[in-house]
Amino acid sequence: MGFSLIQETEDYSQVALDGRLDAVGVEALESDFMAHISAHRKHCLIDFSKVTFIASMGIRMLIRTAQTLQLAGVKLVLINPQPLVVNALEIAGVNRLLLIAPDSMQAIALLAND
Repeated sequence: MGFSLIQETEDYSQVALDGRLDAVGVEALESDFMAHISAHRKHCLIDFSKVTFIASMGIRMLIRTAQTLQLAGVKLVLINPQPLVVNALEIAGVNRLLLIAPDSMQAIALLAND
């Protein structure tokens, strides 16, 4: 599981995840990812286009991340998740807690409108 910073602005941080958000992927990623999110306390756009699978551990990590950001008054937006990932999020009901956008321009627009 990979994590990389794409862009940092005054208003938001855009990162990309790459791989599987299963137990192994979350264990490899979670501490660095949460440290980044906690340190910046700004809207977070997460490019999910290369996340091929999400398990309950990955969903839990997203919920914790969204809750951490919500406490700081900022939002989490998933960008371009693959259909399998969207399906898992819908089944878990998490899609009601997170904003999802097809690309970064629409993600930024969601932040402005929400």
